[in-house]
Amino acid sequence: MKWAPALAGIVFSCSGAWANEKQESLFNPVFRATGRMSISDFDFLQPSVFFSPTVPPPGSLRKPIDLIRVKVFPHNDTYSQPQGREALVGHVRFKSAGSCELKLGSGVIKKFAPAKTFQLDTVMIGKGVSRLKCEKLTQVVREAGFSVHTYNGAFELRSEESVVKPTLTVINILPFESYLKGVVPSEMPAGWPAESLKAQAIAARTYAAYQVNDRRTNSPGLFYDVIDTVEDQAYRGQGAEAVAATAAVDSTKGQVLTYQENPIIAYFSADSGGYTEIAMNIWGNDLPYTPTKPEVYDPHSIATSWKKEISRVSIQASLLENGLVPAGFVIQKIEIPSDARSASGRAIQVLLTSSDGQSVSVFGELFRHALQLRSTLFELSGSGPFTFNGKGFGHGVGMNQTGAKVLVQQFSWTHEQILGFYYTGVNLEQL
Repeated sequence: MKWAPALAGIVFSCSGAWANEKQESLFNPVFRATGRMSISDFDFLQPSVFFSPTVPPPGSLRKPIDLIRVKVFPHNDTYSQPQGREALVGHVRFKSAGSCELKLGSGVIKKFAPAKTFQLDTVMIGKGVSRLKCEKLTQVVREAGFSVHTYNGAFELRSEESVVKPTLTVINILPFESYLKGVVPSEMPAGWPAESLKAQAIAARTYAAYQVNDRRTNSPGLFYDVIDTVEDQAYRGQGAEAVAATAAVDSTKGQVLTYQENPIIAYFSADSGGYTEIAMNIWGNDLPYTPTKPEVYDPHSIATSWKKEISRVSIQASLLENGLVPAGFVIQKIEIPSDARSASGRAIQVLLTSSDGQSVSVFGELFRHALQLRSTLFELSGSGPFTFNGKGFGHGVGMNQTGAKVLVQQFSWTHEQILGFYYTGVNLEQL
């Protein structure tokens, strides 16, 4: 059956015994970097910058998910938040209150006593796939200075050869809904309104469902489904779980947003700055269910503005490092042409002019990431140093996490209304 809530634009569908319950991402303790307040210095992107998926056949990606495979070690340069990028990638330590058993790819079994820290490395793991299972929750202890996270479920370990250095890859394998209980409080403060948390739970479940089924279908050689950073969604394991966030996951169990019978790519970001953006202007992919529109609430009612001053030398170095300008290109002028802004006011293209008159046009989202700006919704002034005065935090596509909070606080919206505003023309159904 289908029913329409008070807010137009979303149709919620119930099937079988399921019944609707009315009960950037934004937060993570390290403030997100790269696309999704905690929010780092630049925001959280999912799943990556400039990922342009094709529209899948109806129903092809709507499949039940029992277990999910999450890559939790190591982390790369671009999307290291909230975990941080490790320098030592050839080994990692584990510790559990219960006994642990490691089954190597060779078939050899090793056992580890409770409450003892043990180290696994590429030499021990060798070829093939090794599996580690502990009787109780397990800590993954990375190098000094990095957070220690606690996980439930089992682990899969692989030794990957590299010309630079051998890498030990660690995959946490656990039930899909358990994974979400670690994601929601990593993406949104658990002290926020219950309806906001429910909206986050559904968006996170939907995003993960799309990625899992898409990658298993189209990238069968990939040995993990998602990454624990903002490249996908922040996931800090069982240690991040919070009562309110868990309740949001449980009360919306199995619910996902669908378009043409498939889970949508449910992008979300920390703060839209007062106006959401379409995916085409950020990643180049056309998603009909993520419209550009002004927020219902007054953006001046929240702290959304930011300012950043950057020297000409720093800008030049960052753009060169990211391959956005050729070697020898000396920046003289930076501007955003009047026709290079979207309806939301975001910079789609940034025009750079060199001292010898050459010009280079850089895609706005790439420019933002290279300079670690909070958003592309900014005005630019100065001639070196350059001053960026902006609004918002993140790419602005899909659900605005801050908006999800404000809409409940100011207008008493339900999670259905929140999702119906940020994602249009979709259904709410059981996966």
